[in-house]
Amino acid sequence: MNRVKRLKPVQGMAAQDERKAAAHLGEHLGRVEEAQQRLGELLAWERDYAARMQQGAVNLSELQSYRLFMGKLGEAIEQQRALVAEAERGVSEAREHWQTKYARHAALSKVLEQCLRDERKAADQREQHQLDEFNLTRIPSKL
Repeated sequence: MNRVKRLKPVQGMAAQDERKAAAHLGEHLGRVEEAQQRLGELLAWERDYAARMQQGAVNLSELQSYRLFMGKLGEAIEQQRALVAEAERGVSEAREHWQTKYARHAALSKVLEQCLRDERKAADQREQHQLDEFNLTRIPSKL
């Protein structure tokens, strides 16, 4: 069995592994985007509620409720920031994994291309040798 036939399945598996890693990276990127969007929403709520409280006079019970709500909102924001950071770490890990799979696939593809070039060159040389021999046998001897 020649090298090309042995390498094609390996290169195909490497391509499949790369596609899976790329899809996995895409999922992680989507998680980061979603987490950042939620964080943005929480921060917008915080700004809106702070602006409302500055607009008018409030009684003591409203102020206490506001402080309690803002405290819980602050906790939610910190939790969401932690989720964003975790999602970003996941993206970094998934990107490294994909880069490894990409490099393997690229290297195997290069090896396969070189093998194909070598086989074509060898086939061309065999053909040229056969043509040369054929031409030598057709030349009549002039002795």
